[in-house]
Amino acid sequence: MGCLSSQIARINDTIGRTGNADNSLLHLQDEQSELVRQLSEIIDVDVLQRADGGVDITIGNGRALVVGENDYALTMTQVSGKTIVHAGSVD
Repeated sequence: MGCLSSQIARINDTIGRTGNADNSLLHLQDEQSELVRQLSEIIDVDVLQRADGGVDITIGNGRALVVGENDYALTMTQVSGKTIVHAGSVD
């Protein structure tokens, strides 16, 4: 998950710096959409489209995973056969 969220944050940063002037914007947004799709197969996400073309992503009860060019670490642990995802001290 961390790798996907980091990649999405990097794309957000590139989109923000590039703006609409660059023809690669559509390619970046396609790549971003694919990464978000992959992430959504792992965990339930809410995606908010940003005005600059990037996305913000939250999980659970609105816990931030990606905001602009920043991504926030999640950890996973196995307990009694279940995977528990932690964002900081919240599971």
